[in-house]
Amino acid sequence: MPAKTRSALDAFGYASLLVAELNGRCTWHSALARSLMSVYFSGAHFERGWLPPEILLWLHREALRRRAGAPPRDLSVLAQPGGMLPQRAGASAARKRLCLTLHSVDPDTLGEGQWLIVLREADAAALMDALMRHYGLSLSEAELVFAWLQGEAGTELVSLMTSSPELVQGGMAALWRKLGVADAEQACALVRRQLTEGLL
Repeated sequence: MPAKTRSALDAFGYASLLVAELNGRCTWHSALARSLMSVYFSGAHFERGWLPPEILLWLHREALRRRAGAPPRDLSVLAQPGGMLPQRAGASAARKRLCLTLHSVDPDTLGEGQWLIVLREADAAALMDALMRHYGLSLSEAELVFAWLQGEAGTELVSLMTSSPELVQGGMAALWRKLGVADAEQACALVRRQLTEGLL
């Protein structure tokens, strides 16, 4: 990547990765991108200069979609266990997600088969708003789904709904119907799939 382009991306605070589509090799990244990747992804793929497998899978799928003329779809992920996101550093720290957008680049300038991935952090409030609009959930139901995605303990989940066990069970049944699932595991799988596909 030309020095002028690198300087511009860094100066404007963009979290960017330049990657090879063929094998997911990161040929360049901004300082902010490195910081965000360490927060949201466990394992040592990125430290060794490679995309984590879930991002590489999305890159391959998204590149094929773009070549077929399909509209762009971002990837949205929550921090993984083992990442450096502080889980108890306040609600705002624990309720972030990372959104990735794929951009084509000039092959004559940066090489054939290269893509630019731009990362941005989004507050989970946006995700909960999307859940409420898409499925007709109440705020407490959307918070509950987000808590499942974060892997919070059962007692914390119950407190998000109500202090009455009877109402909790009724509320859970209503939530399953709205989502079209049978349990929390299916709810998480549904939301993660829709995040990956850019539907939320």
